[in-house]
Amino acid sequence: GLNPFAEEEDIKVFRKLKNETRIFHFNYDAVAKGNELSQNIILERGDVIVVP
Repeated sequence: GLNPFAEEEDIKVFRKLKNETRIFHFNYDAVAKGNELSQNIILERGDVIVVP
């Protein structure tokens, strides 16, 4: 889970593609409540998750 100081609305997933890095924005709170489900992507090998 997330610690109390995590910024749940500002999670980023970095995914390296051929010649670029794609950044997916993830709002944990919204997805957990059943909203913004399009943000609920399947993680792939090599993805980097940043929770500020």
